[in-house]
Amino acid sequence: MVPTLRTLGLLLLLLAVGRGMGQELVLRNLDEENGLPSNCVLDLFVDSENMLWVGTNKGLYRYDGFDFERIGAGTALDDVNVVAMYEDRQRQQMILSAYGERLFAWRKGLLREILPEQGQLGASLGGCIGQFVPLESGLLRATHTQFPSTYLIDLERCTVRPTRHRRTQLAGSVEEKDGLLLTTCLPHHAQGRLRDSIHIGAVDTVVSIGVSAPGRALTSPTAGHLPGGGAYFHHYLTLVTMDPEGQWHRVDLADNILGVFADERNHLWVRVEGFGLQCFDDRLHPLPVSAPSLEGTNVSDCVRDDQGGFWFSTVDRGLFYCASPDVFTYNAQRDYHTAWTSALVQLDTCTVLVGTADGQIHRSTVEYGSHLEASNEALRSRGELKTIELFGDTVVPGTMRVLWSISQSRALPVPQRDARWGSIHDAQPIDGERTLLASVGGLRLADARVPDSLALLHTKARCYRIVPGTSPGTWCVACQDGLHRYGPNGLQRYAEQDTLLRTSIRDLLRHGDTLWLATHKGIMLHTSRGTRRMALPGTTPYPECRAFAEGTNGSLWLATLDGLFHIVPGRGAPTITRYGRAQGLPSDAHYDVVRTGRWIWSISGPDVCFFDPGTMRTPDPSTPLRVVEVSGWAGDHMLGTGSSFEQAVDHVRLALRGVNHARFTRDAFRYRLDHSGPWVHARGPVVDLLGLRPGSYLAEVQAADAIGGWSESLLVPWTIHPAWWQRTAVRMGAVVLLMMLLGSGLWYYRERRQRERLLASEVQRYHHKALIAQMEPHFLFNALASIQGFVARGDVDASTRYLAKFAKLMRGLLQAAHDEVVTLHDEIAVLDNYCALEALRATPTFAYSIDVHPSIDASATTIPSLLVQPYVENAVRHGLRNLNGERTGLLRVRFEPEGDDTLRCTVEDNGVGRVTAATLAHQGHGWRSMGTRINAERFRLMGEVLGAHTVGVTTEDLGNGADRIPGTRVTLRLPILPTDKQQRTTEHRDDEGRYRG
Repeated sequence: MVPTLRTLGLLLLLLAVGRGMGQELVLRNLDEENGLPSNCVLDLFVDSENMLWVGTNKGLYRYDGFDFERIGAGTALDDVNVVAMYEDRQRQQMILSAYGERLFAWRKGLLREILPEQGQLGASLGGCIGQFVPLESGLLRATHTQFPSTYLIDLERCTVRPTRHRRTQLAGSVEEKDGLLLTTCLPHHAQGRLRDSIHIGAVDTVVSIGVSAPGRALTSPTAGHLPGGGAYFHHYLTLVTMDPEGQWHRVDLADNILGVFADERNHLWVRVEGFGLQCFDDRLHPLPVSAPSLEGTNVSDCVRDDQGGFWFSTVDRGLFYCASPDVFTYNAQRDYHTAWTSALVQLDTCTVLVGTADGQIHRSTVEYGSHLEASNEALRSRGELKTIELFGDTVVPGTMRVLWSISQSRALPVPQRDARWGSIHDAQPIDGERTLLASVGGLRLADARVPDSLALLHTKARCYRIVPGTSPGTWCVACQDGLHRYGPNGLQRYAEQDTLLRTSIRDLLRHGDTLWLATHKGIMLHTSRGTRRMALPGTTPYPECRAFAEGTNGSLWLATLDGLFHIVPGRGAPTITRYGRAQGLPSDAHYDVVRTGRWIWSISGPDVCFFDPGTMRTPDPSTPLRVVEVSGWAGDHMLGTGSSFEQAVDHVRLALRGVNHARFTRDAFRYRLDHSGPWVHARGPVVDLLGLRPGSYLAEVQAADAIGGWSESLLVPWTIHPAWWQRTAVRMGAVVLLMMLLGSGLWYYRERRQRERLLASEVQRYHHKALIAQMEPHFLFNALASIQGFVARGDVDASTRYLAKFAKLMRGLLQAAHDEVVTLHDEIAVLDNYCALEALRATPTFAYSIDVHPSIDASATTIPSLLVQPYVENAVRHGLRNLNGERTGLLRVRFEPEGDDTLRCTVEDNGVGRVTAATLAHQGHGWRSMGTRINAERFRLMGEVLGAHTVGVTTEDLGNGADRIPGTRVTLRLPILPTDKQQRTTEHRDDEGRYRG
């Protein structure tokens, strides 16, 4: 009976292969060249955080999609090979099984070995404890991989003890949580044969096992549930399933079954020793899978992550990841014997014609594989087939040099073989005899009635696609230089004023009143209202678009160089789904797309893939982003973790966890500190924020999902506390103290400057008085000399008048000697008395005048005393007295305003001039005056106090030629001083005569 069952199973297998679909898994390899520590992987496990645990012959590792983290370095895990794992979520620990029946518990970075309760587990010839099944009360049941023994593991106490079956001493059992008791037993027959009895409830199934070599170790039977109901069992070479109705199905394989994994579609992925991977449905019909990278090796484990991807581990080739097993692939090099494929066209509801890079056409179907339809020799083609156009039974394979009859499977040459036809991208019949051809050389019009005719309509750019226009007899033409319209008026640029249409357009599709354009700057929609560009999800919102295909229910498919998109238009924004490497397709670059029934075909990279979007399970695009740790660093030293750091921290490191094995985007994370600031992208899960100063921070972090979008933002707060001297109160106190010190310094500086100015003023005042004291003897000497002259001449009247004037002059001099400032009225009185005295004793006499500008109030205007008199004296002594009767002497003194605080005094005479006076003085005949030298010193001192622009004196000669009367003009700028200056100066003295600050 056994041979009959095996024969029946093989026949069923052959029949299933004949009707099954050829499927090549799109695998992504992780080996030693890609960061995997060892190519020998013994076990895989996916934990609750979607982290992949990898047991290798070089230790245990955990993979987060970026790096492999060593688990248990420096512990006993360095000396053992971990071959089975279980996650105890309640206690947050991992149970690890290693060769030699050793068990370990790993919790929060600490390793603890699980020891037996009573004695030793017994000597073992090999194998390990595995097949963990949770029970109630914190217990875990496990079996042995090579002997029919079971074990109970206490997760709380971390102990293990062997158990015995009540029926036989050589029994093992595996119990599932949802109520189905699965028991396996291996009773020993007296005839020396082993019989495998699988007991499921009330059903008892016997599987005979022949042992050719005595002592050969047996693999313990394993059982599990199917997601759709029922169960599966495997032992040695036999695989058995039971459906929910209780019907049994069985198949015997070529070698030992290493393990079985059931996915959500009730497909069984079977790992066969030395044969790689096989796939069956729930009735054990084989589903042929082409996985060349897994053939001829032992696939040690198969698990599925939370995003729907499959992980396969091998003992010599590392890890393989399959984003989706629902994508069927024809490999260009193996199935078409070409470097790449270049064109697709739908033949029927399950068949496409595929054009290749070497000029051949293949017929590829959903169920029966692919075969060569037409070779390049028959098609007279040596180059890449840019397109394949189908007209009924006739195929236009990229050029018009030959046609291909599908029904006759032979080439049909055309009369015209001119090389100008070139490669044809599209052909659109206008009527029964004329055809528009979009080619590499432009747009051409062929007329079947005239074999040699070929009208060149547009030769400036390559043309790709032709579709009917909105008006009868018109066509829209997609060209490399934009969109054109062909009609009764010939070829014209479409919407000349629309700049969006002046770009390279690869394909057109009319969808209702909307014309969809696939351009190298993204997808565009043209209507009667204008043209707009539509953004697509993914890393590139406006990728280069290559081809359209009509979908079901008004939807459409778009092939771009950044993914394959399914677009479902609606009343509002369209629903767009992206397919790429993260969804199991061979590549993100798609060059053509067609639909055959429910199947979508695409040229993905160099290969051709097809899938049913209705049954395809794409990876979950959501990314479980979380922050594992926030740590503060000073240089290369970590100072602490958490959300509060001291002032020594100069940068903060964020350890992120966004496990996304299907991620194929360039950047995995992005962050920013300011909500309005720019995003900063990061490829890895470690983000360093540098140059941070004390303060409160809030980082916004996002993770990339499987389709290239970004997850919800996660806010990460932390604070860097300032030192005591950096705190706000201390800083405010320091600022206040500094302001007080600064204010005190300014006050002291101001008072000191004030004292210095007052002291300088007093020094200047006493210097002034000293100068005046020097001038008073000079006046007295001059006056007494004049009186002496009158008395000597016996002129009593003149002497009397002179003494009267002298008395007035002396009173004025005495007043000036005591006052630093005098009114302009008093100064004029002194000048008038002096000029009168000089005029009385002068022989011949001279005339003088003292004028004041009407705008000047002489009684209210005060000026420094005795500044003008020395210059009047010089004019009389040096200028007028030396005339010797040549002409009548004239002296003029004028006071005029100059600004708000300055008077201009002009002393002008018509004497002999400064040159003659200097000559006479040199000869000893002139008068040497000390007043001008004294006044020059007074002006210098006043300039230091009041400013040089306020005071000063200038002298000029009036005589400039023989025709002009000589003379001298002295102009003085006199400061107008306040009348209380003397009073204010005195007020700064204290009782002891010292200056106050």
